Formats: sequence, structure tokens, C-alpha cells
Amino acid sequence: MLWSRYNHLFRSEGRGWLLYNALSNSFLALPEPFGEKFAELRAGDEFRCDDPGVTLQLIAAKAVVDSGEDDRLRDVLRMKRRLADLSERMLLLTVAPTRSCNFACPYCFEANRAGIDMSRETEEQLVRFAERFQPGQLFGVTWFGGEPLLRFAQLRRLSERFLALDFRRYSASLITNGYLLDADKAALLDELAIREVQITLDGPEEVHDRRRTLVSGGGTFRRILENIDALFASGWTGRLLLRVNVDRTNAEEYHRICEFLYGRYSDHAKRLHVYPGIVHAMGRENPDTACLFDVDEAADFQIEQFRRHGVRNHPFYPGRKLFNCIAARRNGYVVGPEGELYKCWNDIGIAERIVGHIDPEKPWNNALLAEWLEGQCALNDPECLSCGLMPVCDGGCPALRREKAPHCSRYRNLLPELLEAHYDATRSGDD
Repeated sequence: MLWSRYNHLFRSEGRGWLLYNALSNSFLALPEPFGEKFAELRAGDEFRCDDPGVTLQLIAAKAVVDSGEDDRLRDVLRMKRRLADLSERMLLLTVAPTRSCNFACPYCFEANRAGIDMSRETEEQLVRFAERFQPGQLFGVTWFGGEPLLRFAQLRRLSERFLALDFRRYSASLITNGYLLDADKAALLDELAIREVQITLDGPEEVHDRRRTLVSGGGTFRRILENIDALFASGWTGRLLLRVNVDRTNAEEYHRICEFLYGRYSDHAKRLHVYPGIVHAMGRENPDTACLFDVDEAADFQIEQFRRHGVRNHPFYPGRKLFNCIAARRNGYVVGPEGELYKCWNDIGIAERIVGHIDPEKPWNNALLAEWLEGQCALNDPECLSCGLMPVCDGGCPALRREKAPHCSRYRNLLPELLEAHYDATRSGDD
């Protein structure tokens, strides 16, 4: 038996020896003498242990493997991911019926791109585009913008047409600033199969209203809060995500808005998730990056929120990634308001990033499409394949890889700290 290359063993102050295996996604606490002994092992070293109980535990966790077993297990994982990415059974669209917005947020990556609305002709072309993928298992739509509720009548028409298509399951989500999500619209969400809504609140009222103002000026916090009240009162059965965009200018206020929101909506806690959206520079023209977090700083922020304030609404534990974002999916596209297709929603409005069009008469940029589907695939990257965290990272964000920007996950540099936070949260019952 050999010591797996995906093992990460470390001694934690007050917690003892902790062992994590990225291929099986298993996590063990080891007795002191065994931790000391195993810490000397390196990937591929022969494993010897005279305690059958510990040995069986490590075999079950894939921490010790037969010769070649790491490679075989990795290849099975690669196969499953590629089959999922190239599956024709699912159609996943992010649809932006407009690039216009009623907000003037300083960090918006679309701020300098012209506002355009989807025409009736493009609306019809979009339905016909979706029809090409019938019959299918799943049709998933994310309504995006701009602000999609500026085009609610169109969103409703398209939703009704999508629901009538020959897919075993249709499901939608809505990303909105929340300002226009009044009681009348909330009452229609279940009918339109919108199972998830994401709204952004950037902190308590005085903080939010400095960052997320109307184009015409003026605060938005109170109106959004009234609409959230109406959403829960409407009987809608879906899940609400409240995103708090966080950078260095409002990080200290994050725990305050979490406490406020979970307190206000305690009766709906099972359907509410408040989480930090870390603001970064990707996709922004000439961004002022002085106030932005990098990946490690973002992880430090989340750990600190748990340690100092007991805020535990972001997973510390690595997750196995079988399904990638739509940038890596064969049948995953971002649809712009003119029917143009992209692979990343940060690219909306950038002509050179268009990979195709919903109009069958218009050409596709197959070279760019191949660059997304194959060129950015971590499974083709020798450095990623040799990394002991590849199974839970999968190469990071494809768009960052494409830009040759840092794309490794937060676990690369902060795995012990994140696992310690998970360990403590689990023991305290918060995980």
C-alpha cells in the first residue's frame, strides 16, 4: 500500500493531527503517534502500520492506495467531468433581456457598456434556438442583465414559452437588484418556475445606499427590504440568496447585515442564505483594485467572520466539483439582448468575446469556442493534473485561466486554516 498523492496531513494546535484527502474528499483526525509517524511520508511512499483499525480507516478514506490506484481514480473523475461538460442532455442559458440598469453601482463590470434591449424578433429567435435542443432532460435558465426586471413582460413571455418546450424539467433563477421586485411580480414567480432569486444588499442601510444608488440618485435599501418582505409574504416557495458584495471598504459591516437579515427573516431561515460576494477586478475596464480582495484575503475574511462574529454562511470545507460553470459546458451559453452568445457573463457587450448567435444564419467563432471548451480545461493542464488539490479545484475559474490571471482556489495556500475552521464549526454544531 502507498501513501496517496492527494493527502494533506498537518498538526493543528489544540486539535491534533488532521488528514485530508482531496480525491475522496475525506477528513480524519489521527491519534498522536500515528500522525507523527505518517508526517514523514511523501506521495508514493510505502505505507506500513501495525494497527489494523487505523489501516482500515485510511484505506476507506483512500489515504493509502494500491500502486496505480491514484491514477485510476483520477482518470475516472476526469471521465465523469468531461462527460458532464460535453453532455447534450442539458441546456443551460444565462439570458440578459437588457443591458440597461436602474442602478449605478461603482464596481459593476457592465458600467461602460451601452444599454440595449432584446427585440421581439430576437425573443422569437431565442425560443427557436431552445427548440433545437428538444427533447432534453433539463433546461435551466438564469435571468440576468443589466436589470432583468426592467423587461419583466418579456421575461414572463419567454418563461411561458420555455415551460411549453419538450424538456423533462425546466427551472429558472433570477439575479436582480430587487428594486422592481414588487408584490405583483413576486406572486408570479412560482408560475414562471423561478425557484431561486438572488438580490444584493451591500451592508446596513447607510453602507448600502453609498454603494448601490439609483441612476437618478437616491438610496435603494428601504425599497429593496420592502420587496423582500413582500416576496416572503407572497407564498413563493423558492429560495432567496442575499448577496453582500464585499471589499475592503465595507468588510467590517458584513456581520451586521448578516445579523440583521437573519433576525428579520428568522421565520424563513430554511429558505434564506446570506453570503459574501467578493468583489474582484475580472471583467472591469481600468479597475481601481486598491479596495479589492485577492483569493487568499477573501478566505481570511470568511475565517475571521466566523472566529470573531460567529458568521458561518460560507463553506470552509472543499467541495467535489462534478459540474462546471457554463463556460466549460458544451450546451451552456450566455445570451445577450441582441441574440449574441458568450461563454462568460462578464463578457456581455464585448464584441470580440462573442462565440456564436442564436440566429442560425449567423456565423460561429469555433476557434474561440474551442478555446473555452478545450483550451481552458484543467484536465489538459499538466500542472493542474499533478496538483494534490485538483479534484476539489478543477483548475479554478475558466475566465481567469483564459486571462492567465491567478486562478488557483483558496485551498492552495490556506487549506489548514480552512479545515480548522470547518473542524471547529462542526464541533460547535454550526456546520
